[in-house]
Amino acid sequence: MLSGNPSTADKENLKNLPLCNPSSFFVKRVFFFAAPCLLIWSLYFLAFYPGLMSGDSFSQWMQIGSFHFHDHHPAFHTLAIFLLTRLWHSPAVVALFQAVSLAAIFGYALALFEEIGVPKLALRLSALAFCLAPINGMYSITLWKDVSYAIALLWLTILMVPVLTSRGAWLEKNGNQFVLVLSLILVSSFRHNGIIPFFLTILALFLLFREKWRPLLKVAFFSFLLLFLIKVPLYHLLGVGPGASGRLLTIPIQQVASVLAQDGEIAPRDRVFLERIMPLSDWRKYKADFVDPVVYNEKMLAFLSYTPDQQLRKENNRNFLRIWLQAVWNNPKIVIKGYRSLSSIIWQVDQPHDSYTYTCEKGIDPNNCGLHLGLESHSLSPRLKALLLSFIAWTEQPSLVWLFWRPALSLYSTLLFAFLLMRRRGLSYSLLLIPSFANVLSLLISVPSQDVRYMYPTILVAFALLPLALSTKNEKTSGPNHAASSSIPSSSSTRRLTFY
Repeated sequence: MLSGNPSTADKENLKNLPLCNPSSFFVKRVFFFAAPCLLIWSLYFLAFYPGLMSGDSFSQWMQIGSFHFHDHHPAFHTLAIFLLTRLWHSPAVVALFQAVSLAAIFGYALALFEEIGVPKLALRLSALAFCLAPINGMYSITLWKDVSYAIALLWLTILMVPVLTSRGAWLEKNGNQFVLVLSLILVSSFRHNGIIPFFLTILALFLLFREKWRPLLKVAFFSFLLLFLIKVPLYHLLGVGPGASGRLLTIPIQQVASVLAQDGEIAPRDRVFLERIMPLSDWRKYKADFVDPVVYNEKMLAFLSYTPDQQLRKENNRNFLRIWLQAVWNNPKIVIKGYRSLSSIIWQVDQPHDSYTYTCEKGIDPNNCGLHLGLESHSLSPRLKALLLSFIAWTEQPSLVWLFWRPALSLYSTLLFAFLLMRRRGLSYSLLLIPSFANVLSLLISVPSQDVRYMYPTILVAFALLPLALSTKNEKTSGPNHAASSSIPSSSSTRRLTFY
């Protein structure tokens, strides 16, 4: 639990850090930092109009056209797309909303950091790097749930900053509680694995700010209540169908396939069970860095699909999990080698020589929806598009992809930034790691391929923490009263705080 005894006036200053009642000056600073992003990303928007889309995007787009939803891709995110397209039935409206949201949240982060004393040079360099990074230009206009989820998780992470700098006093304001609940709901509902950052962030807040249990109890109560109302009555009212079952079996299926493909040790009776799921020839389509050939084989999907016979389904799942555990126990080298390849997108900085890195979409994939759903590229500047595609291809070279795209550099940078913050400002700043590292934890048990998008939250958080880590301000002191006062901005250096 954090120590320190700020005065009543200081508490008011701190809990009113700009968010719910910003002054016109603060809004101008947010726009100052967000404007370069909007300017640069507008070039991507013009070049790749009306946005970038893949098969996942088509699935959600067809659902909003038919108003028949299912939860394979989170239905809440599909509903958000549906609401946006009531304004303009085009992928462009989603692309624009994502770009503006990302720019605004990052602009808010830098304006907030400026208020708490981060050097302006660090903020401006960070803003420049953020807006010029090709991943942000391409992803800001890509219709993926992963992008919306990453933006929400960045927002949640940034909200931890005023919580920390105010030693929890920020939580006492109802408007701030509302914003925190909203960010938690978006994180938990835009991707299925978002439930892990949702839970762990709430838990970390309770552990670090036990004396603020009353406002935190309100945040937790309304977060869980809204999540329940979305997942149960709202989904029931809209007739949302279930998503693909067996999502948590992705890694076990992949590991069993690795053992079969390499003639590892599996009992004969277990081989018979596995061949009833699909022939051995299909199991041997296994790719170490990509689950689709096995997990999304139509025979495997039939095995995983819903059946009215719940008893049979439970028995099949139990048998498969038993076989998987036995296969792991008997073939540890095969399983570990395969898992290293599959998870390398998370932790390996350079691209493995025998693997790949799926960076981004380059347009709207060919689809059978174009005639009546409008899913076709119509670049507003073909020359600009060609120039940007050449630039993207240059960044995707094996010698450069680690720097511009692969997320492991951001993962380790985030760890370094957090270490610096904890050393200078106290261990409580580990809270800034919780949302993004909870996402990493969820990927370690579910990552399906070498797609950068799964780790996009970590990349965004690394950009956001960079200027904060560069600040040399040291809040660690020996005495609790001094510690409290050192975190409170002086009236001369941050006089604008009193305006909120």
